[in-house]
Parts: sequence; structure tokens; C-alpha cells
Amino acid sequence: RIGECDVAAIARLRVSGMLEQQQQHRLTMHPLVRAFAKEQLDQAETQSSEASASHARHYLAFLRERFGAMASAGYGVVLDEIEAEATNIERAWRHVLDHDRETAERSTEAYFYALSLRAKYAEGLALFPSDDDALGAYHASLRANMLVQRGAAAEAEAEARAALECAALPQIARAHALHAQGL
Repeated sequence: RIGECDVAAIARLRVSGMLEQQQQHRLTMHPLVRAFAKEQLDQAETQSSEASASHARHYLAFLRERFGAMASAGYGVVLDEIEAEATNIERAWRHVLDHDRETAERSTEAYFYALSLRAKYAEGLALFPSDDDALGAYHASLRANMLVQRGAAAEAEAEARAALECAALPQIARAHALHAQGL
């Protein structure tokens, strides 16, 4: 199975030309098929919402699973696998920030490290919004770490302090904030 589709169905789609091989282990829809599918999904908003949620669950589960395999599979290998799916992961991330905060919180550490270990601090700063809730405070602690790496110590200190003011801040986020403060 790939996502929620069985391998035989994917093979039939490849043979029919509806899916195209882009790279090893990477298929994309033919552009006309993609345009048609988008049109159909736009007409069925519920299906579109369900497809987006399924997409998000799949790619963030992939992110968490690969993050968990880093020690055994090797950092470079896993980071390359995650990088190959960067567009899908970012799209999934943006979806859960708006629609599934629980999945966002479960995926935060993995996404933070996937970006940080490749020194993608500018991207990370844009992807971890500091909303007015515990998840936003968690993100502020991560933003503080990224700002330290970029040499913005004063901004990092402000983000870390803001995070630490949240009473519901998870312990891991508290550790990130304290780390950014050099404690």
C-alpha cells in the first residue's frame, strides 16, 4: 500500500499514463489528470477536505516514522527521504495547523529537526507560527532556537521568554526555550 491506495492500482495508473515516473520511487499525476482531479475535488468540497486530511495524516506519519528511524537508518539517508517529500510535508503541515492541532503537536519535533538538521532556519521561522495557545508557545520555543542559529540573540531571547510564560507549555518546549537562552 502507498498512502491509501494499493500497489496494483498504482501500477495500472502508471501503465495507463495517468501517473508518471519523476525520480526513483517518485510518481506524479499527469498534469491534465491533476487539473481534472482538482476540478472534481473543488466541486466536491467535502471530498476535498477529506483528501487534504488524508494527505496530511499520511505525510506527517511518514515524517514521524522516518524521524524515529534516524538513529538506525542514518541521518543523511533519512533527511534525504524527508527532503524528497518536502513539498508534501509542508502542505500537510499547513493543513494540520489549521484543522488538526493534535497532529500538529505530535509532528512538531520531527518537523523542527528535519528543518534544523539541514539548517533551514528561515523556512522553519515561517512554518512555526507563534499563535496564542500552547502549540504557539511550543513553536515560539523552536523559533527561539532557530533565531539563535541565525545569530539573532535578542529576538531569540524574546521568543524564549514568551514561550516560557505559557503555563501549559510542554516540557520538551520548555527545554527548547531554556536551550535558546543558554541555560
